[in-house]
Amino acid sequence: MSKSKFLSFKLLFFVLFLLLLALAFYFVRGQERQSLPPPVEGQPVVALESEKVDVSKEKAKISPTPKEEALPFEFNLDIPFTSQAPHAIWDAVHEQTCEEAAVLMVARYFKKQKIDGPDDAEEELQKLIAWQKEKFGFFEDTTALETARILSEYYGLKTQILEKPTVQQIKKEVVAHHPVVAPANGRELKNPFFKQPGPIYHMLVIKGYTSDKFITNDPGTRKGADFVYKYDVLMEAIHDWTGEDASGPARVIVVQN
Repeated sequence: MSKSKFLSFKLLFFVLFLLLLALAFYFVRGQERQSLPPPVEGQPVVALESEKVDVSKEKAKISPTPKEEALPFEFNLDIPFTSQAPHAIWDAVHEQTCEEAAVLMVARYFKKQKIDGPDDAEEELQKLIAWQKEKFGFFEDTTALETARILSEYYGLKTQILEKPTVQQIKKEVVAHHPVVAPANGRELKNPFFKQPGPIYHMLVIKGYTSDKFITNDPGTRKGADFVYKYDVLMEAIHDWTGEDASGPARVIVVQN
């Protein structure tokens, strides 16, 4: 075999090797993309006992730990979705409406109502903004406690603040049909669909889980319905607003009817 033919053979072998490597990579990535569990409607027959947050005292309360029980391998609540910019107008107002969008999604879930398009969502977001301006004097960057007040006072829902939540605690609440509203450092979420580098403070709804990921409705992107985050990524990002940045305590809002 001549030297040139030998080199051509080596080059062909190398190209085939790279092609096989690429095919193997895409096959593995395809296998990792688990199909999400079907969304679950309705309420459980027996709800977990809980205590309503006394928002007037401005003290976070820890919800009681339910009895240990086997949880489903995966679970997904049927919660309607809207982005925080229903008409895709990301102006100064709608960059701040993740909390309102999260609250709206949870409220419609308990009312068993859909979000009937962008106009419906936008109208409700504006009502929530007006209500907060009257109650708080502002609507931007509401803390977990302030967001819990919106849920309880505006929508009449029961709320609990869960301090230092664990993956298991969040999963138990979701299985009990209690959506979990999570404040977070938006940049730590590393969501590729955010306008980079991402929001300093963000809020989303945890509605389910798979074997290694939380299923969320993330209003920070139009692609946020059933958006999944790995457990460790979301848990490390969960932080309340301090008044200056999203470096406050790790806490979430558990919502019940």
